[in-house]
Amino acid sequence: MDDLSRSCCLNSDCPEHGKRGAGNRNVTSRHGPGKTRRMLRCRVCKSRFSERKGTPLFDKGDAWDHVAVDAESRLVLCVVPGERTAENVKAVVEDVKVRTGGRLMNSITTDGYPASADAILEAYGETVTPRKDRQAR
Repeated sequence: MDDLSRSCCLNSDCPEHGKRGAGNRNVTSRHGPGKTRRMLRCRVCKSRFSERKGTPLFDKGDAWDHVAVDAESRLVLCVVPGERTAENVKAVVEDVKVRTGGRLMNSITTDGYPASADAILEAYGETVTPRKDRQAR
């Protein structure tokens, strides 16, 4: 069962407009990547709307949070929200380099997005191959 307690009718002409938890909405369909976004319908005025309407994510397509985290301290070094583009990846890598004084990190990992390797190489200027004599933990 879908929890709709935090949603409300967004039709300003509806008598239930803005009332959360009133039980006046139902899910009519799902859309988006993996069918994870819900289309809602107000039972009072019959309006249909995406659950993202009225939020910063509405009509933004695929939204990403590009995040750099220090592995030892778990400190978030940088966050760049936006589309998954080479420019945003480059912005994260460049910001991390500035925040860490330009020193080469002991370990840099990515999710495999091809632009990541290019951005890291461009920022730090060298390819480092892991040593074979150390056992992974």
